[in-house]
Amino acid sequence: MCGYLCDICKAFAPNIKKKDERERLSALWTKYYDLDIPAERIYCEGCRSVKKDATRIDNNCPVRACVLQNRIDNCGQCSKYPCEVFMERKGLSYEEARKEQGQYTLNELAGKYQIAPTTLSGWHKQFQERPAEIFRQGPSEQERILEEKEQEIAVLQQEVGQLTIEQDWLKRI
Repeated sequence: MCGYLCDICKAFAPNIKKKDERERLSALWTKYYDLDIPAERIYCEGCRSVKKDATRIDNNCPVRACVLQNRIDNCGQCSKYPCEVFMERKGLSYEEARKEQGQYTLNELAGKYQIAPTTLSGWHKQFQERPAEIFRQGPSEQERILEEKEQEIAVLQQEVGQLTIEQDWLKRI
């Protein structure tokens, strides 16, 4: 009713059935909203549920009461929006919550660390394609073989140089 999207809320009953994340949600609500609701009590059938005994997180939600009293579908239809009632209960927006959890867009990260977005994107792609290689200690098997071949070539070039000098010297005799 207030504009929250039940279908993406981790407390919404159908979402709990798909993937139960109530432990994490309980911790976040405690941290950001000072709500101490144990994970097992987090279960909501939504403000719009028509069931007489519908389970909601807050049966006394002032936003829901206001929407019902004003006979509107959601706060966005109210001429007073955003009012004190809504602002008191609005919580973090998706963007605010994402940043609070340390999740940033590519451009935000690039700006934060003063790195070109294309460079950061390239690093991300490399990591996705070969993470084990990136965290590996020491040279890879291919790098080790390449190093051996380069050393072998250096030795052979030195021998060719020495033989060329000897050949030139022998031609003078």
